[in-house]
Amino acid sequence: MAKYPMTEVIARREFQFTGPEGQVKVVASIGRPAVMPDAQHGDWYCPWQIDGPDRGRQLYGAGVDTMQALLLALSGMRTDLEMIARKGSSHSSVKLTLESSSLVALPNKRLKLAGAHK
Repeated sequence: MAKYPMTEVIARREFQFTGPEGQVKVVASIGRPAVMPDAQHGDWYCPWQIDGPDRGRQLYGAGVDTMQALLLALSGMRTDLEMIARKGSSHSSVKLTLESSSLVALPNKRLKLAGAHK
């Protein structure tokens, strides 16, 4: 259980987990960033939740502002989805897919900002 509650869901995506026992729906949700109620300096958290295939998970990313909290939540969610996708990787039949494509659904590349210095 997460220390901070889930907030209003601002983004949601459904995946299909295919394992030895068949297909199971996996739902990933991101909540709206919110101020941590016990933070002394106004830090923010952004909750995320994954339901399935074996249990529900609810965690959060925390940061000094909404952007950092959101980015850390997305990073944590991606890691958890990758762990689900690798679950039972000794079985060639285990997959986590989105609309018949493999899990490439959350970007993992560094973005080069226009005008950014190297």
